[in-house]
Amino acid sequence: MRYLIIIFYFFIIFFKSQFLYAQNLVYLDINFIINNSLIGKKISNELDLINKKNLTYLKQEQSILNNKRIEIENKKNIVSEEKLKSQIDILNNEIDLFKKKQDQLSLEFKELNRNKINELIKKINSIIEQYMIKNEIRIIFDKKSVYVSLDDGDITNEILELVDSVLK
Repeated sequence: MRYLIIIFYFFIIFFKSQFLYAQNLVYLDINFIINNSLIGKKISNELDLINKKNLTYLKQEQSILNNKRIEIENKKNIVSEEKLKSQIDILNNEIDLFKKKQDQLSLEFKELNRNKINELIKKINSIIEQYMIKNEIRIIFDKKSVYVSLDDGDITNEILELVDSVLK
């Protein structure tokens, strides 16, 4: 009988700890938070503005180069071969500079985008860590990594509200 009581207590303690441990596992969708938080939308709008500005600049430069190319083609039969060759060389150099500028703008934009998103994620992570401590959460999974779960394990909306209230 004594062994039966010990085994009974062992099972109670074991299942109770398993139950408490399972309650400390939650998940969230970090991409949803980044895309739908006020600060995330603000960063996205700023990046869109910069990208549109870059695209407008590049289209203008490309239009100028196309006009120069057309101008050279129209002068093909009028000017001497040497002058035509020099104009083509100048245009080719300008095209090379344009391509380098295009690559540079693209790299700068990608780096700016990466830096802004990383800064936002750091801020969000600090909010999540505080939330974990306050609510005694042991592990938070990314929603993409969760195969099946009950809806009460999703804390995305709670974190979104916290992010919006803290990072205005």
